[in-house]
Amino acid sequence: MNNGNGQNLERRCQAKNSEGKPCSAQPTSTSDYCFWHDPDREEERIEARSKGGLMSRPRPWPADTPDPSLRSPRDVVALMERTSGSVLRGELSPQLANAAHYGAGVALKAMEIEISDRVDKLERRVKGQEQR
Repeated sequence: MNNGNGQNLERRCQAKNSEGKPCSAQPTSTSDYCFWHDPDREEERIEARSKGGLMSRPRPWPADTPDPSLRSPRDVVALMERTSGSVLRGELSPQLANAAHYGAGVALKAMEIEISDRVDKLERRVKGQEQR
């Protein structure tokens, strides 16, 4: 905010940050301090930290969930669909879904190598039969 004389009238938190510099956050409407520095809001900060910690904790599927099959590309697609849906519904953490998708990608690469080996063997057989 500017008072028209070039002076900045925007309120700032009266506390200092961990580096000893003035906090740059705006104070709450009922205090000279921001939420994180207001001495009267300690219990609310503890609760907010607790909720934040609970929200960032990985949420796995239940322990009795059967292991996914990764034997075919269809299995991999099914796993990716299931994990993506679970993340979107808040049932599975994105971190765990990323780990599952990474493993599925590795499984697909292994399938690709196996198919490539089989094609190479078939090509050698066909060339061998053509030479006879």
